[in-house]
Amino acid sequence: MFTYSQYGEEEILLNFFEQKQGGVIVDVGACDGLTYSNSRFLIHHLAWRGLLVEPHPEFFSNLERLYENDDNVSIRNVACFDEETTVDFHIFSEGIDSCASTISEEFKQKMIGAYGDKFKKEPIKVQAVTLKSLLSEYDHVDFLSVDCEGVDMKVLRSNDWSKNRPSLVCVEHSMDEDELKDFIQSIGYVEYAKNAGNTFFRPEPKEL
Repeated sequence: MFTYSQYGEEEILLNFFEQKQGGVIVDVGACDGLTYSNSRFLIHHLAWRGLLVEPHPEFFSNLERLYENDDNVSIRNVACFDEETTVDFHIFSEGIDSCASTISEEFKQKMIGAYGDKFKKEPIKVQAVTLKSLLSEYDHVDFLSVDCEGVDMKVLRSNDWSKNRPSLVCVEHSMDEDELKDFIQSIGYVEYAKNAGNTFFRPEPKEL
């Protein structure tokens, strides 16, 4: 099977959704829609619909071209954060490496420590919205993917989990493992799967 994702996430998705056609996805941090994508396989091969969110202007343009003829896919050029505001977006390097661009000053400094200062001299201003506002656009979301380069925990906390409860959530490992475990438990979810880069969690079985 051809994979678009970084660590073969499609296998986990196919096992969970059992080849479900026409589901709903919200992909927060969608990059260019092809590289390291958790949404492309579902949209392209299983006719899923949904919302792709990407603050990087170049990657957003790629998403527009990729889905310009697909009425089932909405694209939003915003960041996701724990409040509705304008934030500094620090653009890292060029090409696909620019997926590591971030609104987190702490994550930026970690990247500089690991790879040297490859960030553009000046950040750009982008609008930030909460996860609650994104998920509230749908009656139900089957799959939520969160890849927000250092602010993933803040993004997760910005949802109203009593109302918006996706069937499966995938989040990149950018936070303390115990913090994520405690959070998953606090919202009534349980871990479903884990790989080298992501943790998947779902509502406790009594909800399914």
